[in-house]
Amino acid sequence: MVQKKAQELIQKAIEMEASDIYLIASGNLYKIYIRQQLGRTLIEELNQEIGLPELLVDYLGMT
Repeated sequence: MVQKKAQELIQKAIEMEASDIYLIASGNLYKIYIRQQLGRTLIEELNQEIGLPELLVDYLGMT
């Protein structure tokens, strides 16, 4: 599940010609943004309770 979600995020970032992917904690959510030339765009929110955001951070080496 983590590998699939990571691949989806990377593919979406490529399609949107993004330079960065951000996972930002906000309360009990992680907000996922991509950065493009004109700034950041929110693309998804993940609930922290399922543990997926932390696993994505570990999987992608975003520490």
